[in-house]
Amino acid sequence: MKLVEPIKNIEDINKIKKYLKSKNLRNYLIFVMGINTGIKTCQILNLKIEDILDYNNNIRDSISINGIEYDITKNTRDAIKEYLLFNDTGDERNNYLFKSNRGEAPIDRSHLYRILNEAAKKCELNLSIGNETLRKTFGYHYYYQVGNLKYLQLVLNQKSMSKLYDYLNIENEMNFNKKFNL
Repeated sequence: MKLVEPIKNIEDINKIKKYLKSKNLRNYLIFVMGINTGIKTCQILNLKIEDILDYNNNIRDSISINGIEYDITKNTRDAIKEYLLFNDTGDERNNYLFKSNRGEAPIDRSHLYRILNEAAKKCELNLSIGNETLRKTFGYHYYYQVGNLKYLQLVLNQKSMSKLYDYLNIENEMNFNKKFNL
């Protein structure tokens, strides 16, 4: 299994978003949802309409999976709206959100892997990309923008802080405080 990295550069994230949006709104939404929620890609791919829409067909504020609440950010909400507006997901609430082009089943992880790698290649990114890149990208940027380590540990299922830092490809934070002196 190849070790994959988070996408650390915001410009690189925006390049991939722009590329995916121009090609396929389904793939764009998967990417946006992955980097904004931290949900495992296998769980994202298995989402159903009822998981994201309430009974009034409004987008939920969060998605609950295995007892963990994942917030739906504004960017994710906007991508969901656009995707639902331009794609026929069917009238059944138990339909998969990310249906394969070949039937009613959701796309599989290997197909998503190919989509992400093609996007990285087309955007000329020199990164090791895979499905786990979405969660790692979420964690990396959440860490630097919000800093709630307990939430990250829970969402990313990391047992210790050192494992969390390794997973996110972040140097141990203890090294950064050496210059602090009161």
